Amino acid sequence: MRLEEINDYLKVNLVPVSGDIINSTEEQSFEFFICRYLVTQKLYMSIIDKNPSRFSFNLQNPVECISWYDAIMFCNQLSEKLGFYPYYEINENMNDKNNYNKKDDLKWTIQINKNSDGFRLPYSKEWYTALYGGLNFKNSYKPINKTIYTSSMLEETWCEDNSHNETKPIGLKIANILGLYDMLGNVFEWCYDWYESINKQMIVGKYKSGNYRIMCGGCWDIGIENIHTSFRRISPAARRPYVGIRLVKNNLNGM
Repeated sequence: MRLEEINDYLKVNLVPVSGDIINSTEEQSFEFFICRYLVTQKLYMSIIDKNPSRFSFNLQNPVECISWYDAIMFCNQLSEKLGFYPYYEINENMNDKNNYNKKDDLKWTIQINKNSDGFRLPYSKEWYTALYGGLNFKNSYKPINKTIYTSSMLEETWCEDNSHNETKPIGLKIANILGLYDMLGNVFEWCYDWYESINKQMIVGKYKSGNYRIMCGGCWDIGIENIHTSFRRISPAARRPYVGIRLVKNNLNGM
């Protein structure tokens, strides 16, 4: 894909989302734009020049076999090539003292450029808000960890019951109320924050240490009875054929 095509594609497919986090101590509002589709192998290859995916027979399938670090790098390189200031500052030579995962040999130090207009990963609470439609739809929120299996789920998600043990091209199933596709199937989606944060007050971006990063959604490799909205943990350095990326941006300035 040419850079102009990528910019136009993302511009029309970034969906606005608004949400509130309310707890016993404070209320925090947030707004962001989230992509209608998972990042495809075609888009990933256009920026990174390689395709790490196991299921590489169709470039419209979501990219997978990428680590959390790969996802961070992709966001930055996409931002730079489209003329945006990168959202993440990456230091590959400094171990992150807040990363307690003994199996993570990388432990890159990642810092956030808060004023950046670049692409990034969602925080888990943003992903969850987008799943249920944000503030645009009253009574849209559901309790975390609730199993959401219904008889119509096979029309909405790719899972073990209908995937034939492989990923599928993006956007073929029914979208959610915001028009977002594959939110609960095909591949899980990397989130920025630490898994350890979910047992505390869920303030977007507050928790800065842990062992695992969060992945949200569902994938081709789990049964429909196990599709639910709870957050799952995974090592930041892990590359699995069931985890991909959905892009987020703070605003559409410059697009």
